[in-house]
Amino acid sequence: MNSSTDLKAKPATDAELLASAIDHADRGALESLILRHSQLVMTIARQTLRSPEDAEEAFQTTFLQLTTKATTIRDRQAVSCWLLRVAQNVSRQLLRTRERTAETVSPEVAGAKHDRTHSDRERG
Repeated sequence: MNSSTDLKAKPATDAELLASAIDHADRGALESLILRHSQLVMTIARQTLRSPEDAEEAFQTTFLQLTTKATTIRDRQAVSCWLLRVAQNVSRQLLRTRERTAETVSPEVAGAKHDRTHSDRERG
């Protein structure tokens, strides 16, 4: 065997990176996880959401949840599965919120409709 090959470190697994991030507050390990899975999370967000801004918001929210809920991940080898599920849930929730907001009539428009209807009734 080639000794230089033996000396090359294998990339850390997701479980190792997550453990280091949790147990040692290793920001580098957390950054490595984010870099490793950023394309997956952004792809899910873009497929679900219509705007790049909303996809970016879902992306950031997903990784924020990783930082705040990392200790709740039971299967540390399955970080990508956990992130996939969180990205889907965050994206769907944001989509529902945006759709509800779009369906809601602004108070000014509602007031204008009320005023016109009231005026029409008075005219006869």
